[in-house]
Amino acid sequence: RYQRRVRGVGSWVHDALMAGYAKLYGPNLVHYLNTHTLHLGREQKAPGEILQLADDKNISRKHATIQFEPARGLFELVVHGKNGATVAEPSTRVPVQITPGSQPYSLNSGTLIKIGSVEFVFLLPI
Repeated sequence: RYQRRVRGVGSWVHDALMAGYAKLYGPNLVHYLNTHTLHLGREQKAPGEILQLADDKNISRKHATIQFEPARGLFELVVHGKNGATVAEPSTRVPVQITPGSQPYSLNSGTLIKIGSVEFVFLLPI
């Protein structure tokens, strides 16, 4: 079950019927992670194993990966695209730029992620 007030969306997120390891939620995005690894990227002609975020040239075809790190027991964001990604924790809301070559960024429930023009929140079940 997911329940969290999402800034900019203006409604409570509450989905008792959907299940997954985590959820990505934004104005134009609702995706449940049902695997330990998810690749994020720009829309492509032939969809593959990449969650297509938008037809935005600031987003690479394989821009980032959200992956579960079993040794640490958490999900991480790894950025591959040259334009990077911005993240902000719900407690501070201070934006942090993540670039290719940066250490993987540990994701908490409620972390705001911005890749190109697409903003969404990473949510863990409660």
